[in-house]
Amino acid sequence: MKDEANTKVHLERELREMRQRIADLEASENERNRAERRLNTHFAVTQVFAESATFRDATSPLLQAICEGIDWELGELWCVDPALNELRWEGIWHVSSLDGGEFEAISHEITFSPGSGLPGRVWASGQPAWVPDVPTDADFLRASVAARMGLHGALAFPIRGEREVTGVMLFFSCEIRPLDHDLLNIMTDIGTRIGNFAKRKRAEEALRKSEATGRALLESAAQGIVIVNPDGRIMLVNAKTEELFSYRRDELLGQTLEVLLPERFQNSHADHRAAYFTEPRVRPMGIGLDLAARRKDGTEFPVEISLSFIKTEDGVIAMGFITDITERKQAEEALAREVQEVARLGEEAQVREAFIR
Repeated sequence: MKDEANTKVHLERELREMRQRIADLEASENERNRAERRLNTHFAVTQVFAESATFRDATSPLLQAICEGIDWELGELWCVDPALNELRWEGIWHVSSLDGGEFEAISHEITFSPGSGLPGRVWASGQPAWVPDVPTDADFLRASVAARMGLHGALAFPIRGEREVTGVMLFFSCEIRPLDHDLLNIMTDIGTRIGNFAKRKRAEEALRKSEATGRALLESAAQGIVIVNPDGRIMLVNAKTEELFSYRRDELLGQTLEVLLPERFQNSHADHRAAYFTEPRVRPMGIGLDLAARRKDGTEFPVEISLSFIKTEDGVIAMGFITDITERKQAEEALAREVQEVARLGEEAQVREAFIR
């Protein structure tokens, strides 16, 4: 009997140890799966960054990548409107099994001030937040809609700019979720990365708008504009330059500036150009220089040219502003002929008067 009792105790101990090992393996496997999902989430977020031209383009893919990575069902973005000092709803993603129409519609209609609602609390504090079951949260303004959709767990984290919170991301689960510090820390890190990405994309967008404005001004200019580097190579021309010289711009880019001058001036102009870049200065229109330019077909026309320059990280670039003064020259010549004719007629009149006398 004693041996049987000892054997039973031994078997029960081995069974407990086996169960514990199985539980440890399952926990380890679960943790490995969570770590893998979260690593994949970071990778998916990075891929969205690489594939998105603007922050707006990235919104839905980011929400989807994070939802799928952490296995939650719905994500949304709220952005700060600095002019009105409020959070406005910007976008949503959810699994196909959820009907997000009502949730989306009510989100369009509301805003959050600092400290109000879950998004406003995160905005005001700059810290992430976790709600195990949003329908029971008295401060969650959309609790009734969330309950009808079967949403329970929620986490929110700030998107940070250089000095302040610029937005808040919220994610919802159809399960009641106890606080997961590790997940919250990971999401906070992702929020910082998204903030850096948004800042970079805003800067790129501002640069694109600035460049587009500059190009529009350049193309609408009534003068021909030619920009050259210190080697005298043409870097940029506008539409008026194409019209004046009968070249396509792709035929001019990379050519030396002298291609636009009569051949008799080309060698000496190269020396003048080199001297200009040694000591660049602004030269206005109308300083009395009698200048000529040459079209693609070799014909010449009179021009007036003003010069300016810009200092860049790559050195000085020069800008020439070219005006075709053919009509003005023709008018001046016509006026000169009229003056000569008047003088001639005056002289003839004087001769006739002297003869009569």
